[in-house]
Amino acid sequence: MNIRVSCLFVLNLLFAFHTAFGITPEEVKERLKSMGDNDRKVNFMIESSRKLFTTHPTESLQLAGNAIKLAERIQSKEGLILANSHAGMMWMNRAKYPSAIKYLEKAIADDKKHFNKRKGSKVRISENYFRIGISYEKQNLNHKAKTAYEESLKYAREADNVELIARSHNAIGEVEIKLESYQNAYNSFERALSNARNANKKELTLKIEKNLGACLALLQNFHERQAYQSDIAVISDEIQRVRDSLEIQQEETQVLITEKQLLELERLKSQAEIQKQEEEQRSLELGIKNRDMELRNQAEKEQKFLLLAGGVGLILFMFLSWSISSGISRKKQKKKVEGLLHNILPVQIADELQKNEKVAPKLHEEVTILFTDFKGFTRIAAKWDPERLVATLNEVFEAFDTISEKYGLEKIKTIGDAYMAVCGLPSADPNHAINVIAAAMEMQEYMYQWIGRAKRRGEDVWELRVGIHSGSVIAGVIGKKKFAYDIWGDDVNVAARLESAGAPGKINVSIDTFELTKQYCEFSRKRTVEVKNRGEIEMYYVKDVTATYNPKKKTWSPKASEIEAV
Repeated sequence: MNIRVSCLFVLNLLFAFHTAFGITPEEVKERLKSMGDNDRKVNFMIESSRKLFTTHPTESLQLAGNAIKLAERIQSKEGLILANSHAGMMWMNRAKYPSAIKYLEKAIADDKKHFNKRKGSKVRISENYFRIGISYEKQNLNHKAKTAYEESLKYAREADNVELIARSHNAIGEVEIKLESYQNAYNSFERALSNARNANKKELTLKIEKNLGACLALLQNFHERQAYQSDIAVISDEIQRVRDSLEIQQEETQVLITEKQLLELERLKSQAEIQKQEEEQRSLELGIKNRDMELRNQAEKEQKFLLLAGGVGLILFMFLSWSISSGISRKKQKKKVEGLLHNILPVQIADELQKNEKVAPKLHEEVTILFTDFKGFTRIAAKWDPERLVATLNEVFEAFDTISEKYGLEKIKTIGDAYMAVCGLPSADPNHAINVIAAAMEMQEYMYQWIGRAKRRGEDVWELRVGIHSGSVIAGVIGKKKFAYDIWGDDVNVAARLESAGAPGKINVSIDTFELTKQYCEFSRKRTVEVKNRGEIEMYYVKDVTATYNPKKKTWSPKASEIEAV
């Protein structure tokens, strides 16, 4: 049965592959010879051009051009509109945006001239204006992109197409953010969200909610900058002073954390000892009681020798019972201690510590370090009650732990509202840099959604700042009785400086991390920033991860950036 199912699956896969990619330019030419010059031939040329685009891009573009010529020759009004629209999308996917705009504008002009009263025509015009907006945006002509998206919105409204209305509002909001018109962007995202929900488009709704959360953070940050522009220098100095103070207190804080963890271990160990003693006492009392009863019942009937032998046997039985019980208790206690050690330390390090009673420091030459911190945490912490503050911080850090585990990051520690993790140890990982960036992107996305929900409830929010650097570290366990797994080295300090030099809602990476991941990600332009004790450092903001991740194999595959058609 399994073989039959597997064969059927393979046959279906081959059929799907042939349907999508099986067509060849030669087959298209043969079929065109047998077709007359009519609308059906125009449509066939457009469809064939679309299928050949990936495998035969040159022949695909030739077919698109020939479809336009044939539609002009036979005076097919709708065929010419479809052919020009298709040619525009083909040039968009080749990143030839001026050529794409030229064909799309021709399609719009013909649609307005011949069919502008039809609902289907209005939808088509809206879609083509949307594509023009994308083409302008890709050229960083944001004002022209905004105008095109507004035209798309106008025709989407005339066609009463709720999904297109939502997409147009969302696109306008994204352009407004690039133009730093955060209030206008917020208004556009709110309208987009309402229409996406009405259209019951879940994926689009999630995308807009993410944009709305990011916009709220930018808007709040913008208002704060406007209100406190004159105090920025003073605030920056104060922040740096606090960070320096935290660095001084870091070792002491880590010792306190470790003490707490080991006290918990000692408490569990004491409980196990008490439980063992209670079990021994109960066994002894039961044995004595049984022996007294036996002595009373058998005193006159049993001979002295048998009585003595019975007593010896009973004592031996008690001893064996106690030995078995004690052995089981020790095994359970050992498992508990191992479990606690694995929670505190990486598994390999915990096993080495149990085996050798120490862990030798080790140099890891290729790792990537992540530091995060929350903007606004100190101000909010002063207002919230301790239970709410700790519960909220724990909720966020639990989400970060889940994301770190997904991408193979090893959490090192948290200090206050700071979170530190590293990839590439204790086992080497060739994908350490892209793994950390992908994890940071998911952390920021989680925070965007968290901020959006909190803002809609009228609550205060924190904004996440992330710094990432790739290099080498020394890792090991400090302490003999009160121990902790930690990392040291100059590259750890660089990662911390990148976090402090970044902006809320952004992921700031060093040039070393950039060089390792430039084939997998899209970055902003290079910035050079003066950093305390380090001089000038080259750094980049991550805009997007363009590679594909295989969670089963834990591998990344670079892919070309594609444009999503409307």
